[in-house]
Amino acid sequence: MIGKLLAVAAVGLLSANAEGTVRVEKTEYEGWPNCYRVSNGEVELIVTGDVGPRVIWKVTRKYLTLRQDPNNHDAQKLGLFNKETWAAYFLDGEAFLKRTKADPTKTYPDFGASFETFTNSEFLELETLGPLTKLQPGQTVELTDTWSLFRNVKLLAISDDELDRVVLPMLKSADESK
Repeated sequence: MIGKLLAVAAVGLLSANAEGTVRVEKTEYEGWPNCYRVSNGEVELIVTGDVGPRVIWKVTRKYLTLRQDPNNHDAQKLGLFNKETWAAYFLDGEAFLKRTKADPTKTYPDFGASFETFTNSEFLELETLGPLTKLQPGQTVELTDTWSLFRNVKLLAISDDELDRVVLPMLKSADESK
């Protein structure tokens, strides 16, 4: 069983499009020869395999994961926009699921991100972002997240089949409890 802290970061990012297609192709990017372009036709991600043991990301055909490593002093951060933003955080047989809805007609901070994940040697963070909003004195703005906690979660591997087995029932359970 995977015992270290793991975020299935923005897993909705790589969900299949209407045709059910997620493409992964090897490519060169800005001088890095061993990169992979991952796209569902709507969102594209380029990941390099050239940075050795510091890499703590894993991309499957459907999911993007980030592992917190206390021995890695290089901070890692990713931000993205996803209308149905969700992420799961696994640690020692427990899982935290965080969800929010983003509005594609609004402007978001950090290059349009509705979700960010960050890690360094000390912690891993899942952060949802709301749209940029100008407020006058006395006005308020609200961002609603839905949080769910799960016990006895056994994530045995980082693969599409295993993540589907573990995460999809959690998403369904969270939907049913609304």
